[in-house]
Amino acid sequence: MITGSAPFAGDAQAIIVRRFRETPRPLRDTAPQISGQIEQLVMQMLAVDPASRQATAGELARSLDTAAIQQASDPLRTPIASTQAARSIAVLPFVNMSADPENEYFSDGMTEELISVLTKMGGLKVAARSSVFAWKGKSEDVRVIGRALNVDTVLAGSVRRAGGRIRLAAQLTSVADGYQLWSDTYDRELSDVFAVQDEISLAIAQGLQVRLRPGADQGKKGTDDVEAYTHYLRGRFHWGRRTESEIRKGSLTSEQALALDPDYALAQMGVADSYNILGFYDWLHPREAFPKALAAANRALTLDDSLAAAYCSRGYVRLYHEWKFALAEEDFRRALALAPDYAIGWHQYGNLLTQQGRFAEALAAMRRSHALEPLSLIANAALGWTEYYSRRYDAAIAQYRSTIELDPTFMLGHLWLGNALVQTGAIEEAAREFETAIKLSGGAL
Repeated sequence: MITGSAPFAGDAQAIIVRRFRETPRPLRDTAPQISGQIEQLVMQMLAVDPASRQATAGELARSLDTAAIQQASDPLRTPIASTQAARSIAVLPFVNMSADPENEYFSDGMTEELISVLTKMGGLKVAARSSVFAWKGKSEDVRVIGRALNVDTVLAGSVRRAGGRIRLAAQLTSVADGYQLWSDTYDRELSDVFAVQDEISLAIAQGLQVRLRPGADQGKKGTDDVEAYTHYLRGRFHWGRRTESEIRKGSLTSEQALALDPDYALAQMGVADSYNILGFYDWLHPREAFPKALAAANRALTLDDSLAAAYCSRGYVRLYHEWKFALAEEDFRRALALAPDYAIGWHQYGNLLTQQGRFAEALAAMRRSHALEPLSLIANAALGWTEYYSRRYDAAIAQYRSTIELDPTFMLGHLWLGNALVQTGAIEEAAREFETAIKLSGGAL
């Protein structure tokens, strides 16, 4: 029906024989407008081995939900860039080799900056931050990590910072055979940190034969002030830890960055994100936190209206504080039009859709977020959260269990699993999950 032709031609007997001996012609040979996801889904449905096909109608329906939303012409719903022709890379968290362990924020920040720059390269698929940071501190072979992240190259390295100098070492390794494709060491003044990031990304681009996308400004960092930049990195490091004390530190250091460079859009976004979390968890009164978040997000967008994450920061306020769903959707959709592979954007858009009861769209958005960051704990749990509010309790339970397998200490996974178990009548098991969640929260629940 999609291509206008049957998978096999001939009389009935010939079709039967060809069905078991031949592979159907790829759908996009005759229908190039369809997405790779739909082609893959149909080919799976045509598999000879029953074990290779969808096991149930429900599984097929969920696959169709995801494929359909990605096939739509809306710029938000473009397929995930994962064609066979594309090269792929994972940037593992750089190891902090500095004498001061507090400099870990700097090594993490270098990792994130390189991910950001490489994402702008045409024809290059880059593993998301949360997926690679799941391997932080682990000594697994890069080939094992590369296969787990479904990439063909892995960049690993280390950062040593001493006073006003940095030493950065980086190695690019092939996942297929474990051989190094490129390596180099940079001894520079801290003020040259932006140039080092560009040199590494250009070396990788040359090695993988990819190039910067037209119109993408590789050298754009948002500030020329290295001290402001390091304050920003420290702020994002604290923000990522998601405790009240760390979020407050993140807000303070982002504001220190702005004191040095008031026109630093990323630091404005860092302030907005910090106040959003403080207000959401009532660590600061929402009437004080959210207006500050909104002001910072608006300022960030005034400075750089191409900053996708800042639209999400503003959409967060409109969703959780102002309850202006139409404006929140406008912001999330704008963010995703600018950055279709922004997993956090899909997650937050999924939250909005769930709260509006638009469950089919919400599930598709959450699955997109999960596909982009399969090792992210919150992406995994959020998919279960939407399944739960869709009243698909068995699916929610399965998703929460899968999340807990990734990290048994993830409090939210246990808490939400308990909620879903209550809905199925498994009260004793739910109580055990609640007890675990209370213990992991340090009694804060």
